[in-house]
Amino acid sequence: LLYSDEPALRRNDGRIRDTWLKRYDFVEHGGWWCSGIDIKTGKDSLWVCFKGDRPSKDREDKKPIKYDHPPRVDTEIFTLKVDRGTWRKIAKRHKV
Repeated sequence: LLYSDEPALRRNDGRIRDTWLKRYDFVEHGGWWCSGIDIKTGKDSLWVCFKGDRPSKDREDKKPIKYDHPPRVDTEIFTLKVDRGTWRKIAKRHKV
């Protein structure tokens, strides 16, 4: 989740700042991770979604954040990667 090169996320030596490591320490409790493909290129996308078993809380309204995304990174369309057999079944079902 913390792959951005933005200076606010990293120290001068390139290490992720402690504040960000602390904010995302909930991932140590597990969860599921989904990555997809870039629909423009068809290649794997760096952008991900993480649903933690013990999700973090929103800083303002204290509600659990169900799906976390990389901080300081533009969002993308979330397109899951499926195998060719599954793709064929979906295409056939929807007559595409």
